Amino acid sequence: MKKIIYILMVLALGLVSCEPSLEDTFEELGTPAETFGVAENNYTITEDDYETLLADDDGDFPEYFESIEEAEGLIPTILEDVYPNLDLKSLINVTFNLKEDVFPVSYVATTSDYEAVFGAGTVSISGLDQIDELLTANFPQVQVGTYYNITYQSIGETISYTLTDDDYDLVGNGNFNNFDIREGRDEEDIAVRVEKIATILDENFPDSPIGQRYDVTYAFWNGFAGTDTITVEHIGGNGITYILVESSIPSYTLSTADYDLIVANLSSTYPDATGSMSNFGNFERRSDNDAFWSESMIEEAITIVLNNNFPTAVEADKYQVSFRVFTGSSGTESFFFEKDSSSDYFISEGEINFVTVSETVAYDGTDWVYPITFSEEEYAIMQQTRFPNFSDEELALRNIGIYLGTQYQFESEGTYLPVIYDFFDGSVRQVYTVFQFEENSWSGKPIVYDTSIQFGKEETGWEPDNTIVYTLLNPSDYDLIGTSLLEREGFEDAADNLAFFHSFERRDTDNEYWDDDMVLVGLSILLDDIDPDAEIGQKYFITADVWIGSLTTESFSVIKDEREGVIGWYYQE
Repeated sequence: MKKIIYILMVLALGLVSCEPSLEDTFEELGTPAETFGVAENNYTITEDDYETLLADDDGDFPEYFESIEEAEGLIPTILEDVYPNLDLKSLINVTFNLKEDVFPVSYVATTSDYEAVFGAGTVSISGLDQIDELLTANFPQVQVGTYYNITYQSIGETISYTLTDDDYDLVGNGNFNNFDIREGRDEEDIAVRVEKIATILDENFPDSPIGQRYDVTYAFWNGFAGTDTITVEHIGGNGITYILVESSIPSYTLSTADYDLIVANLSSTYPDATGSMSNFGNFERRSDNDAFWSESMIEEAITIVLNNNFPTAVEADKYQVSFRVFTGSSGTESFFFEKDSSSDYFISEGEINFVTVSETVAYDGTDWVYPITFSEEEYAIMQQTRFPNFSDEELALRNIGIYLGTQYQFESEGTYLPVIYDFFDGSVRQVYTVFQFEENSWSGKPIVYDTSIQFGKEETGWEPDNTIVYTLLNPSDYDLIGTSLLEREGFEDAADNLAFFHSFERRDTDNEYWDDDMVLVGLSILLDDIDPDAEIGQKYFITADVWIGSLTTESFSVIKDEREGVIGWYYQE
């Protein structure tokens, strides 16, 4: 049986050797409040209500509240007018429009999300069209101006990057603009080179997604000048932000015998190129040289080498092949070669790598789109010349509307544009909003959501009320209470009766009688089970089956409170 924490157990800490008596327990419980009924109603604030509550001297009014506090303060005026005769403790759930600061909802897409929308086996998406399709499928009922920050997996495209003089200077290699990889030098260790390359990439590509790969070409000195290319992958975090990618595709470096084989097979086809290779043992890669090897020529040459060295390879097999080149200085190049159905090799993509992309998108009423943002130059156009942000909301909406009118002049009436702008109010933050094209101009629209607050009628008037209306479930709730109290002194007969008949015996002439204090003990056990994290002040209006000679229902109003140092469930006063 689930362990039940009795709300008044703390009262018994001084009684080490025996159970608390029923009489001792009841002295602490108090008595139930005056019996009353709870009328449950629903009400939606109307346009006339907003006018009544919010109209200014010119008769203008918004059809929304600026804050929860404003709604809580003004709505009771309407309730007094609409429901003048409801009893105390009556509850009304009021729905209204609320303007709030909008923030993107975080959504991390999973493989199951991709497969549900795009079919089994889908492991990634790309582009705004697929983002739109995914979000539309998962969130079909969103309102205009809803923002999502979606994180998803996409196939990454490896970026080629060659280090510049400024890059070498950044990492302390500006004297010679290369890495010294001679034996005994720090940069002989590839890990040192990767660390310096990571510093350079962090500087040049600060927004790289996780998983982004770069083919980085750098100059080196090893007693002679040369170049090399390595692949690194962005892993994010602090400290080491890139790692060396070691491909699972077999690698192969051309040998002297391979260059001789190429010359022997292609000398009549490419006499100048093979003549240079015969003399220097490399591929001439200067396009203005008669001995230049184009990529299609290299594919022919590598096909000869790979078919000779790997005769059992089949279609779609790949090899990463490195070979010597001359570009004005000696170096190496490396390509992935894939075998086709004709046993020829072509330059191919390497391994498929995935990047983790996070993007902010917004719903414009029709599609999910990238919101409009502004550059420093655009803020200056909008008269924000000192700082690229706004510090006055009314001015922001006015000037952005004017600027949008110069950029989007021919939109259809009613079109929405999600817009993000920077706002300063002690610190710079982003404001997520939406503009609508109305009567040939753009106007900023507050993003408004339907929400609701429950109000309860008190002697002082209508007040926000968190009362939860709950009816005991038959038989589970009655079984829980009954079995929990079967061995509690003073409860044995009543608990046994409750567990059997699933109703509280409320005739005081019966041995199984549940008086008000005993009912509160039982309800406390139930509430601690169904709402263990309820905060002080949480109210419940509970309806239970009772027996008074016939089966009927009775309701009890309780609150979680602290009284005389004891936190527990009590009847409302």
